[in-house]
Amino acid sequence: MKKLLTILLSGLLVFSISACQSTETNTSQTTSTSSTSTSSADIEAQKEVAQAYIEAIQNGDIDTANSYCTDDFSDAFEIKSTYDEFGDLLSKYNLEDTYGSQADQAIAYICQKVFKEYSMSDNTDSVQATISAIDISQIKSDVKSAVKTYIKNNMSSIASTVMSSGTQAAIEQYAPDAVNYVYSQVQDEVNNLDYKDYKVTFTFEKVDGEWKISKTEKTEIDS
Repeated sequence: MKKLLTILLSGLLVFSISACQSTETNTSQTTSTSSTSTSSADIEAQKEVAQAYIEAIQNGDIDTANSYCTDDFSDAFEIKSTYDEFGDLLSKYNLEDTYGSQADQAIAYICQKVFKEYSMSDNTDSVQATISAIDISQIKSDVKSAVKTYIKNNMSSIASTVMSSGTQAAIEQYAPDAVNYVYSQVQDEVNNLDYKDYKVTFTFEKVDGEWKISKTEKTEIDS
C-alpha cells in the first residue's frame, strides 16, 4: 500500500522530481537540417534565438521557450525534460484538470529562478553564453524525500482512508495538502541553491526555415 501511495502522490508532484528525457515521437511533417553554415548572418540569427530562449525561461514562460527548440532538444539544464515528464504523468493519472494549473505555476517559479544573469559571447563562429544558473537536479532528491516524509507522517490516516473509502478517495483527500507541502519544500530548496557560472554552447538546426536550438552544453566556470 505504501508503495502504491508513493507512486500516485509522486505522480501529482512530478513537476519537481522528474529528470527523464521526453520520448514523444514527432509525427508532423517538418524539414530539418543540421547547422553547418557559419556565416555571420546565421550566427547573429542564432544568437537572437538563444537570447529569446533564455529570456523566456527567465520570465517563467516554458511554452515560449520550447517554441525556440527542436522537438528532440537536448537540454543541459533539464528544464524541458522536467516539463515534458510532469505533463506526461499528469496525463497518465488524468490529473491535468485538477493539478495542471498548480504544476504550471511551480514550473514557472522554478524556471524564473534557473537563469539569473547572462551575457552572449562575441564569438563569430558559434553561439555561446555565460550564464549564472542553478542546477535544478539538486532539488530532486530533496523533493522525493519530502513526498516520503509527508506520506510517513500521515500514513496512519491515509491508510485508514484507503481501507474505508478506497485509494482514489485518499488521493482526493490528501493530495491538496501534499501538493502544498511539497510546493513549499520546492520553493525553499530553489531559493537556497547557489548560483554558479557556466559557459553554455548552443547547437542549432534549421526547421522549416527557422533556426531552432537542438542542444545546449554547459561547462562550469571555475571561480
